[in-house]
Amino acid sequence: MDKGNFSSWVKLHKKMHDARRIVDFPWTGPMTVCAAEERRREICANAYFFGFDPAGNQLPYTEKWVDYFAESREVAVFKHMQGETDFQSAGLDIQEFPLYKSNMEKGDYSVYMWPSPHGTNFSMGFNQSYNENQALGKLVRTPAFRQALALSVDRSAIRDTFFIGVGRPTAGAPNPTDPFYPGDEIANRYAVTDVAKANALLDGIGITDTDGDGIRNYVGGGNIVLDSVMDKRRIPIWEIVTSDFKNVGIQLNTKEGACHEKMRMNQQAFGCGGLNSINATSMQHDGPCMSSTGPHICPEIGKYIGTSGQQGHGPTPDSSYLPTAPAGGFPEDATGTIKAVQALWVTAKTNPPGSDARNAAGKKINELWMAQAFAIGTVQGASG
Repeated sequence: MDKGNFSSWVKLHKKMHDARRIVDFPWTGPMTVCAAEERRREICANAYFFGFDPAGNQLPYTEKWVDYFAESREVAVFKHMQGETDFQSAGLDIQEFPLYKSNMEKGDYSVYMWPSPHGTNFSMGFNQSYNENQALGKLVRTPAFRQALALSVDRSAIRDTFFIGVGRPTAGAPNPTDPFYPGDEIANRYAVTDVAKANALLDGIGITDTDGDGIRNYVGGGNIVLDSVMDKRRIPIWEIVTSDFKNVGIQLNTKEGACHEKMRMNQQAFGCGGLNSINATSMQHDGPCMSSTGPHICPEIGKYIGTSGQQGHGPTPDSSYLPTAPAGGFPEDATGTIKAVQALWVTAKTNPPGSDARNAAGKKINELWMAQAFAIGTVQGASG
């Protein structure tokens, strides 16, 4: 620990068990680390990946690439602009695109803006497992509360500022050409800004501003405040969201830091990241709470599934979690949606990619999941 300047054994363990640097890490994703050093690693095609093209060739087509780790983001950007990298975007920000473009001739490189294929370039999630503050936990498990905040967000402002006008407002649905696309009605339901409807939804669940300070209060008293952590790069998005939430009477406090950690550790009710939807190529994991952003929404359920019931929340009642979940459901699954989606996920994974059964299950997953507004999408089709 002293040699590596680690402040605790936990940080040492994380460093030594970083899957991004573990050679031949056992998994079924498309690429795997095949060589690793302190500031260099090789990424190779994974022989255990299950994807094949129509001609029977195993994917991916790329056999290998090499990553070099810079001392800082500034150094990485400098190397990019000196033409020292190929086919790489790590460390680059869409806000700096004009700078990269103007330096192309001098640096002898080309720069392209490739739209992201994902449902949203940035999302925010409501942690259903959170219950440290039981009154707040109840709110984030109340669909109308989540839906109201989704309707309060000005996605056009986020697009025009952070994403320099590129992309379109979205609730996070997959591309309309994806076989898991849930249809326009579901895809667009919470992709618009409707402050009047948002206020009506919040009024309808009985949370009003009882003391006249502009912030809504819990039924038992006290301002409704969401605390969050956001990385420095995305603070401009969070400033817009903070203003939007205030417009409907919800206070959002923010500290700068690693935005994912507290969500995954179940220490925060609302924050960055969150599973908005799935597409036909994103089913490597074992359920919605196990995907890369799923732990932001239901970390304790993901922990239960990932440890075969040894940790986390299983489908047993817990009276401290409100609203009360249906019989046989997970404590934080107030509407039963997570359990239903978990079952559909299994159905989808047990059928071949491209099959009618898999596509039907995937579409139904998105219909159920997106109707709940567990996560708030922002902009689709931008880079970064």
